[in-house]
Amino acid sequence: MDPKRLKISRNDFVAAVAAEGVPVSGGYIGKMVYEYPVLVEHRAFENCHFPWDGVYGRKIKYGPGMCPVAEEIEATSWRCPINERMIEKDVDDIAAALTKVARHFAGK
Repeated sequence: MDPKRLKISRNDFVAAVAAEGVPVSGGYIGKMVYEYPVLVEHRAFENCHFPWDGVYGRKIKYGPGMCPVAEEIEATSWRCPINERMIEKDVDDIAAALTKVARHFAGK
């Protein structure tokens, strides 16, 4: 989703689509890889903090800004559950709701 093109934030877009009865949610993966406990808590090898305590004389730290493309995708994307139990009408209804909301906010 391009917030500039639709002139709406991702969260507002998700809320508008949800108001149309489509169970959407914001984000794609939920969190960045550097937010997982193994990297936050430096606990890959039992009580040893290798490699974070310094490899080749430098400390290793993970955090925001390390994955700018993934961070941008996470900030602007949303997901919609489409699965094998749905019938064609379900998918058509989802497409119609998405189109309605996108056209509304794009000013078309």
